[in-house]
Amino acid sequence: MQRPSTSITLHVFFGIVVLLGITCRAQLVPRTPAVAPATVAYSGKFVAYAGEMSPSGSASASYSNNARTSDPSPNEPGYSAPSSFDAMSGNITAIPYISGVECALRPILPPPPMHPFSHVAVGVYVSTLGPGVEVALPLSNHFNVRAGFNLFEYSTSMKQSGITYGADITLRSAQASLDWFPRGKKFHISPGVLLYNGNRVSANLIIPASTSFALDGVSYYSDPADPLTGSAKMSFPVAGPQLTAGFGNMLPRWKKQHFSIPFEFGAAYFGNGTALLQFTGSACTSLGGINCMPVTTFTRFQTDLAAEQTKIQNDLHYARFFPILHLGISYKF
Repeated sequence: MQRPSTSITLHVFFGIVVLLGITCRAQLVPRTPAVAPATVAYSGKFVAYAGEMSPSGSASASYSNNARTSDPSPNEPGYSAPSSFDAMSGNITAIPYISGVECALRPILPPPPMHPFSHVAVGVYVSTLGPGVEVALPLSNHFNVRAGFNLFEYSTSMKQSGITYGADITLRSAQASLDWFPRGKKFHISPGVLLYNGNRVSANLIIPASTSFALDGVSYYSDPADPLTGSAKMSFPVAGPQLTAGFGNMLPRWKKQHFSIPFEFGAAYFGNGTALLQFTGSACTSLGGINCMPVTTFTRFQTDLAAEQTKIQNDLHYARFFPILHLGISYKF
């Protein structure tokens, strides 16, 4: 068996020495002077280079259950009580160490206070309400106010069973939200209002001569001499509440942070939608142009048309709550 070379052994030895030396004795950087040799007051969170103290005050698993309670030199004894700190007041009562080598601690400073209207953020996003642009302003460290506008239009057409359908979808809305960050971090809850709801769906259809179609389960035929054309429109109330939650802050609290990628989900209340069906031309009850009448004076046709419109209106009842998925990118000025 070949024995390991001397160079490999030296590399391993020096690697262990370097790992132990990483946790060398270093200074504490408190916001206020130490109130006692073994207690440092700081209203923040202390993180060790070799690990992190848990909020409950106990040291992480990488530490031994010993701590410095006085200020002897590294070579002097003086290690006794378990390492801990008071998470409420931020007082460090001991300094943890690893294998007798003191571990360097550094504080994570809280972000500076965000004054009302001190910055502005502009972002673009895609959402189920359509792509849009939004602007945000800070109110405090825990609150932003935000407003946005969405716009999307799509048109398509298709032909089925001889009937030509054309549809136009318009997503146009404006909303305002109050972003609340309960812990002052990225998670937020945003109650808001849909200030303008211009979402619409419209469709046109052309029914060729002698082609059959149904209204409320009753069959009709397009008059060969006066073919039918029709239209349908669906709309919603112009305003309503909305509620979303998500992650990301358009106004990062650190001065050097400018870009953000916010994501949120929730729903907007559209209310009860309105459906409108209209036809022009003449309809027949039998194939071959038998018993044909203009739809404006055809009583039976109008009755069945009203019943069909009621069905569509009832289906719109399920669209009162519109799901919102929102992903964007923003820049803070």
